Amino acid sequence: MACGAILLAACGGRRDASPGGPTSPRPEPTRGFLLQEGFVLEPSKVMHLDFVVPPRHQLRISVDWTFASNNVIAALTSSECPDITSALQGRCEARSTSWAPSFPLPDLVPKKPRVLSYDSINVTVPARLWIANAGGTSESGAVDVHYCAVPPDCGKWGMCLECWKEG
Repeated sequence: MACGAILLAACGGRRDASPGGPTSPRPEPTRGFLLQEGFVLEPSKVMHLDFVVPPRHQLRISVDWTFASNNVIAALTSSECPDITSALQGRCEARSTSWAPSFPLPDLVPKKPRVLSYDSINVTVPARLWIANAGGTSESGAVDVHYCAVPPDCGKWGMCLECWKEG
């Protein structure tokens, strides 16, 4: 049997180092988009987009706009957040549940594009993305909410943190 394992490894086959470990092919993370949306905002105007983050999903949210001279602000909150002021003051954690995950701080640094990251836990998370035009002219842009989901048994494969290492 040991000879067979050595031959398999020598021929490029895959065998786990741990005896009795998984022998089926390692599943890869699933990637895609939860949301792709265009926007137009007049100066000093605010909008929000609501979406649901499935359990065990890691997000990368990109908000890009046309004019670098305008400052467009992005903040990710629970869907219970009532307004952008509350979002920017950090008062928008999910109030109705005890499992509330922490949302990232709003991205206020004047740079393009805004990029926010978020890791959901083992429950569905209703989320709200706030976008505000703090610039002096009308602005248009795009929002991309990319997701990466690792398989539920990712610990068995040692790959729970591999979502953004590739792609």
